[in-house]
Amino acid sequence: MKKLNSCKNIYKQINGEINFSVKNSVCLLTIGLVGIFLVFNLIFTTVFERFYENTNKYYFLCNTGIYVCTFISLFIYIVISKINFRKSIVSWKQIVFGLLIGAGLIGFSHLYGLLTSGISGSNTNQEIALGIANTYKIPSIFILGIIGPIVEELTYRAGLFELLKKTIKNKVPAYIITSIFFAFIHFNFLAENIVVELISLPVYLLAGFALSFTYDKLGLVGSIAAHILNNILSILL
Repeated sequence: MKKLNSCKNIYKQINGEINFSVKNSVCLLTIGLVGIFLVFNLIFTTVFERFYENTNKYYFLCNTGIYVCTFISLFIYIVISKINFRKSIVSWKQIVFGLLIGAGLIGFSHLYGLLTSGISGSNTNQEIALGIANTYKIPSIFILGIIGPIVEELTYRAGLFELLKKTIKNKVPAYIITSIFFAFIHFNFLAENIVVELISLPVYLLAGFALSFTYDKLGLVGSIAAHILNNILSILL
């Protein structure tokens, strides 16, 4: 019994869980989705397509505007709703294990890319990200490597995954739905070569599952660390 309690205490120390309420999760999910896909997306794509349509500068400016404004919106909500992050125990284990999972994701992604290189190239999301990274290396590390992952983890893990976990009260559907949702937001349904998009899908499904698992076991700090490392390595390698 003592050993079981000891294991639970260790898990709590590693997890450092922030107790998001259902209301918090609904709001984080809504703010994130509305910001990324509707309001800020519409504003910045409309403004910049007049001058830089389908260029690396256009995609960089749009992504910067969308992610920064959504980040600010989420931050304002967190402050107003008084979600106390300081009560969360942040340990080096969260960060280290999160980074290891992030490194594992990028390793799998490169291996999968090598195995499918003969039948598939980069999908739309990868091409845009690579174009931005090659043209704006340092700024893209900050926007796509740090701000983007924080926004997505607050939206999809603290928002969607946490909401499903608490309302359905079953982690399995939460993992499945969040992983599929995460995969398909990186899927271009209007792509000329839909086969490339489909071949790339397993990478995003695994990423969605792995980040949800990291969030579930290590907390928000762990999933953010994993996501940030994965994106930064994708930019640099």
